Amino acid sequence: MTKVLYICPTSGIGGAETFLKQTYTCANKEQFENHYLLFRSGPLYDFLNSVGAHVHLLKRPPRISIRADRKMVGDKIKEIINSQNIDLVHSTMAYGAIFAAWSCKQMKTPHIWFQHGPASGWMDRVAAILPHQGLIVNSHYTGKAQRRLENPVRFLIPRKIPIEKILLGTDIKKPSDEEIKKSRTSILGEIGADPNSQLVAMLCRIQEWKGVHIFVEAAKIVKEKNIGKPFHFIVWGEAFKNTSYYEELKNKVEKEKLPVSFLGSTDQAHLALSSVDV
Repeated sequence: MTKVLYICPTSGIGGAETFLKQTYTCANKEQFENHYLLFRSGPLYDFLNSVGAHVHLLKRPPRISIRADRKMVGDKIKEIINSQNIDLVHSTMAYGAIFAAWSCKQMKTPHIWFQHGPASGWMDRVAAILPHQGLIVNSHYTGKAQRRLENPVRFLIPRKIPIEKILLGTDIKKPSDEEIKKSRTSILGEIGADPNSQLVAMLCRIQEWKGVHIFVEAAKIVKEKNIGKPFHFIVWGEAFKNTSYYEELKNKVEKEKLPVSFLGSTDQAHLALSSVDV
């Protein structure tokens, strides 16, 4: 049996956390024993705890800039590797990889990390040159962006380190036709749209680099073209850190009377997206 330690700095309901939920729900329990180290509590921690997963939680969220925090996390990682006989450490995002890299090297435990994107900052560059044996990305675009970011320090990175692309989904169980029909009816009622509306949606954390403003602009274009059938655009998700971007979007929608609704977060992503047309 292979024992894997997943390290995740976050515990929300975004793409990285959804992937980690799936590492538990989809794992072949006869082949893999998964352990999880989370830096903070939240929905992911609550889920892993509720299903009886091997989940460890730091006593407080660490900061990379604080030496004592780096030691605290490193000691915890080494403790788990030792006590659970971990075969592989899988870090989430550059932030997790930076904390894990040297501990794994000291313990002679293979270390890989998952670049969920965006590949844009100094942490991604630092994680690339710290010890690891593989990099996973969630799209061809993310992989190219990470490689471009590494170019100034490429000579420091062993060229044999492979990069693997995996495509992520939402939930594993496909909703039934009856569940989708009921969900769609509920959504139409919530947004007050024509029952014959074509529903277009996106689901993400609401921050500028996700391109929600482009989605809103598309709704404006569809409205202006008057294509002869009712359309409604839906955004599932919450503002992340900077709420001013979210407020600007809502003000634009209200001022220009655009067919766009912000419905907040949902814990049934697959059902929500299965209930719309695009």
